[in-house]
Amino acid sequence: MRSRSALAILLLVVTTVGQQVRTNGTDTRLLAQPTVSATHVAFLYAGDLWSAALDGTEIRRLTTSEGPVSNPAFSPDGKTLAFSAMPWMFRKFKLGPIVGKRTWGGLVGILGFPEFIDGGGITAPNLAIWTEDGWVVENQGVPPDIDVEQTPADVIDGHDPQLEKAIAVALDELKKSPSPAPKRPPYRKLIVG
Repeated sequence: MRSRSALAILLLVVTTVGQQVRTNGTDTRLLAQPTVSATHVAFLYAGDLWSAALDGTEIRRLTTSEGPVSNPAFSPDGKTLAFSAMPWMFRKFKLGPIVGKRTWGGLVGILGFPEFIDGGGITAPNLAIWTEDGWVVENQGVPPDIDVEQTPADVIDGHDPQLEKAIAVALDELKKSPSPAPKRPPYRKLIVG
């Protein structure tokens, strides 16, 4: 009886180890937030933004920061990739009007957190957003295309005037330029055998 129990435990351990060996750090099933243009795909993997040609070539790591990266989106012409949904990028890539209030104007980030021997640490600003035109956003913010005030009284009453206006604007834009309905292709009988 003991030998059967020992054999069962041994088989369980061997099976578990075998499964762990087959799963490795280069496995790419954990891609997230993919976005596709006519020629490329961009996605998040291992905390960074990556892009590749649709045929799987031209794989490039686009970010290497410890800061958060999210929401990649190609511009309508597919030539530029925006991420983190920053209002400045939203405007630069002409993705639509910005509704709300001017952003606060601070995008200086902090990367690298040296830890002291006692567990404490220190941080210092060490990066910001800039373009070929120089530093942008910092100390000036991004003004909206449609300015909408949101008061505490609105929130207490269960309203979000900025969101409500943004939805109204989006619906109006969809009425002006509706997305074409996809046409279902004709039925194709597949022969399985």
